[in-house]
Amino acid sequence: MFSESADFSLPSLVSATLFFLFAANTLDMGGTIGLKYASYLPAAILAGTGLGKVRLELPVSNFLMFLFLAYPSLALCTGLAAGADPMLAVSQVTPFLPPAILFLLLRRLDPGNPIPYRIFCWSTLPLAVAVIVLFPLFLWIPDRAPVANLLETLSSPGFGYFGTRKAGDLDLPNTYFRATLFLVPAFAYFHLTGRRFAARVSFIGLVLSLSRAGTLLCIGLYVIEALRSRKVLPILVLAAGAAALYCFLPDATREALSGITMEGETTRVRLRHLDSLQTLFDRNPPALLFGQGAGVEFFSTGAGADVSNIEIDHFNAIRKFGLAWFLPFLFLFLRTTANLIGGGSPEKRAIGISLVLLFLAAGTNPVFVNPLFFLAFVAALHASGPADEPNR
Repeated sequence: MFSESADFSLPSLVSATLFFLFAANTLDMGGTIGLKYASYLPAAILAGTGLGKVRLELPVSNFLMFLFLAYPSLALCTGLAAGADPMLAVSQVTPFLPPAILFLLLRRLDPGNPIPYRIFCWSTLPLAVAVIVLFPLFLWIPDRAPVANLLETLSSPGFGYFGTRKAGDLDLPNTYFRATLFLVPAFAYFHLTGRRFAARVSFIGLVLSLSRAGTLLCIGLYVIEALRSRKVLPILVLAAGAAALYCFLPDATREALSGITMEGETTRVRLRHLDSLQTLFDRNPPALLFGQGAGVEFFSTGAGADVSNIEIDHFNAIRKFGLAWFLPFLFLFLRTTANLIGGGSPEKRAIGISLVLLFLAAGTNPVFVNPLFFLAFVAALHASGPADEPNR
């Protein structure tokens, strides 16, 4: 069994395996180059070699088995019985397998260890650095052969969304990796634990990726923490920066703000998705309770077609798996964040708040039912111990 000292150190092999697991799922979320799939092998081997020594607390283990194994299997069978495309159906339940591997691996460690979640946050920084490097290249020399070739390669949907995006009168490079929103919890963790440089790198990466939801969530946390600490200067600096941005780039500022009003096209599309979901549940109430099943599509007026994924992923998860899955997960999520935020440790409080922001961010894009989200959640769940142990 891996042992840990009082300062929660980790064996180097475990640390390297966790970093590879998190970083591979961040940089290759779509599995385009196979890096994320390769990361599961060493984690599975490391977890499997110690199965006989794993400490399983039955209430938590049974709960996670229901959430990550039993119910997804049922949803797969339901979807296939409803005529879903087999490949699509399987792809929508495979995100539940990696966190099961991570859970077994982390149970070999003493409960309450925050380092796995810390490693998750650090593993997102290469993504922020990539955005910071690529943005000026795509802005200033997009036609140079190496840059143009790189842009063409990244334009695959497996990597993200690259090209040009209109911001008022400006044409800005769109450097949006699929895992971009995971910079939100990283910023929260770094900001709340005093790692200012890492927090700034995460925030700059979010801003340059043109992620309105992620940027606004981070700004909101910044303001709330400043008010909580009764620090006026950070808020004044933020207000001055916003005023300067509006003065120099009024159209781009209004375009960014439209994302939090009913004026933005993205907001209107999401509202039409919601309206279509309401229609679906009105016509088929059991779908609200138990879900349509993995891989089953539905018609959305937001897309004007049958779709399997929409950008409001919490609601889409309910559509696929039903309240019978979502409410137990939400209970475990709230219990975990409450244990972390109220546990008395500054780092664990940071992890809890970071996890809340991750949950909010994941609902604005289809990255809630996603391996990386569940991996981060399992790491946070482990950090929340020993409150997760029975008879505590």
